[in-house]
Amino acid sequence: MSVATASVRSVASMCEVLALASRIAVTETALLIEGETGTGKGVLATVIHQRSPRRLQPLHVLDCGVLAAGLRSGDLFGQVAADCTGLARRSGGLDHGAGTLLLDEVGTLPPDLQRALLRVLDQRTVRRIGADGVHRVDVRVIATASGDLRAEVRAGRFRADLYQRLAVVRLPMPALRERRGEIPRLVAAFLAGEGAEAPAAVLAAFEAHLWPGNVRELRSVVEHQKLLGWASALEAFQIARPMAGDTSPIAHLGEAERAALLRFEEDHRAFRLGRPRRMRELSGDRR
Repeated sequence: MSVATASVRSVASMCEVLALASRIAVTETALLIEGETGTGKGVLATVIHQRSPRRLQPLHVLDCGVLAAGLRSGDLFGQVAADCTGLARRSGGLDHGAGTLLLDEVGTLPPDLQRALLRVLDQRTVRRIGADGVHRVDVRVIATASGDLRAEVRAGRFRADLYQRLAVVRLPMPALRERRGEIPRLVAAFLAGEGAEAPAAVLAAFEAHLWPGNVRELRSVVEHQKLLGWASALEAFQIARPMAGDTSPIAHLGEAERAALLRFEEDHRAFRLGRPRRMRELSGDRR
């Protein structure tokens, strides 16, 4: 099991989300996964695809934010053009073979592509630029959104009919601050294979943090500490400063916890840098 999958599968409070995802996975129902950035919407979509009858077929990921930034219809629907030999070659766009289509950040699509996408989803056919006739599209559709698509519909920025087509089932991904009890298990999953554990003082600091970047931010903190240590990671990400006036990210932890954390950092660096004398002391060898 990958670390990314573990970030969804290994945590207790995600059981309800996974139970619903498992029920939906075996169907062809369109699904909208909603949640803040970094909560793992794309990971969950991948898990659903892997548990579906289409798991042996491709998962097509369409980054709607990239399409919106530099838009061409051929990027979404594909195009057919002749090469230097005069042979027609197809490039880009939706594959007409079976599989799962993940529309990542679908709320960023501009109105003209929303209209075109709705037509494709309703008719299950696509006409590529430069091609003769239409091609059938056989995909199961999963969409993700970081914002509130219903609010976008009310504001007139997202088509109500497309929303209804995509949100047959809505699956919310909770923010990390709403499931702080899962942080120790997530950290353990990210540290798997490293032979290291996070000290209690660090986990206490993590549980007090708001995590605006959610699981993605937590993973970045753990990756940072692998190179520079926990104290540096806390400082770099401004973690564990709940009281006004604090200048140190570990100032509120108390003398004993702070000393334990600094001791942990020293020992960790000794092992990583291969300091023989300190390594012998840690192993109980006083020579």
